[in-house]
Amino acid sequence: MRNYLLIEDNPSPPTPASGAPHLWIKGLGPAGALLAFRAAARGWRVTGCDPRVESTQRLPAWPATYGLLDSEVPVWARDFVSAPIELRTVTCSERPAPFRYCMLNKEALRTAVEAVGIRITSDLRPPHDATMVADCTGAPTDSSAYWQLAVGIVLPYSFLRNATPSPIFMDWSATTGRPPSFLYVQHLERGVLFEETVLATGLSPHAVIPELERRIEARLDEHFRDWRSHALPDRETVVIPMGTRRARFLSIHDFSPTPTNTSEDKVLSGASTLPRIYFGAAGGMINPATGYSVGGAMSQADACLDSLESAGGYLLSGTERARGRIKLHRKANAELAFYLRRLGSELISRADGPTLSSFFDAFFTLDLARQLAYLTGHDGIGVMASMWAMRSIVGWRHPFLMPLWKTPRQVLRAVLKNKR
Repeated sequence: MRNYLLIEDNPSPPTPASGAPHLWIKGLGPAGALLAFRAAARGWRVTGCDPRVESTQRLPAWPATYGLLDSEVPVWARDFVSAPIELRTVTCSERPAPFRYCMLNKEALRTAVEAVGIRITSDLRPPHDATMVADCTGAPTDSSAYWQLAVGIVLPYSFLRNATPSPIFMDWSATTGRPPSFLYVQHLERGVLFEETVLATGLSPHAVIPELERRIEARLDEHFRDWRSHALPDRETVVIPMGTRRARFLSIHDFSPTPTNTSEDKVLSGASTLPRIYFGAAGGMINPATGYSVGGAMSQADACLDSLESAGGYLLSGTERARGRIKLHRKANAELAFYLRRLGSELISRADGPTLSSFFDAFFTLDLARQLAYLTGHDGIGVMASMWAMRSIVGWRHPFLMPLWKTPRQVLRAVLKNKR
């Protein structure tokens, strides 16, 4: 096993120095835990709070199965993910995906974070000596949200035996009904996860989830006799708000509280005079394909901490001490990425199954760089280039793109509905 901290091969976390930054993290899901881990690796003091904490110094439970693209995993996080997995895609044709996939090793991450000496508590009041704040409380579920929804059933390997399917990123071959859904198949330690997934919809989750349950059961009925008596009891239901955020990820809110009225923001207002950053799903970092912000959190954690360090005046090298000012082009690029992801969600929510199967069939013919730029969704210029490349393949008259020129005002109003 590699050392978790990977700092000059030091097997233990550095002791916070006198005057070191004290980061208060609100929300200890995987994104908050990853940020805490990297802050502790810098020698910072870290206090993490979450109302779900049941035992002091123990992180709350993370019930979901988190997947991420292998390209998003930095060297320091390799111990927290599975070995890269080869995937295939099924649209109008079947082909191997050019990228690899990983599953988050939740226990490895939990163990590492709990061992680095951060303070973990359910007390939501900010520490009196905190010097900066990171909001990792997840995406808000307001009226502008699109929803990524899924229902998953795990069948044990002992039941599948020689019929164990290979991992599938997306299978659109048998999609029917509204909203259209695809099959996702992934190998877990306890068995194979079969998940019926809707990428983006504006419909109520309460109306869609029962339909997804019916669809995944029908798929399994078709391929596996007597699966109901062997399925593991813990079904996975995924309800993820897409295209929302509490504030811009790349905005440092220095000495001014964000004017919102959620209970989380009221708690954070107690630390309103401190540099604050919104991270993970709270900062709009949800991956448009996986539905989770874990990959974005891994790839962006150090940049986030650099921003907070700069905003707090803690940089010890160089003469520049930018007080919360990130270069304009980085802000503009992040905003472009966010709204292009909302545009993608809007177009997906309008499309039927055959349209999405055809569109993704063309998408998976793009080169690897274009696919990753779109699937990660962090680089606005890269996302725009990928979308333009898709237009050149399918043409403006493809049903997926028709709303852009048939009802542009409706599309624009929907995309700009989120004002944060």
